[in-house]
Amino acid sequence: MLDKVRAQYPSGTIKKREIEITPQGIFYEVEVVDNGNEVELYFDSRGNEAANFHEDA
Repeated sequence: MLDKVRAQYPSGTIKKREIEITPQGIFYEVEVVDNGNEVELYFDSRGNEAANFHEDA
């Protein structure tokens, strides 16, 4: 998963990594800072990019 993030944002810095356990399964959130922009990426337990329906309220 982190390899995918680094490939997509080679000059970016990983700022945060989180595991979210939900009734739908385990999801991973990675926050990247790239050229001053913060990007949040989400992955399912297989490492596939996923929509963010699991963010804490």
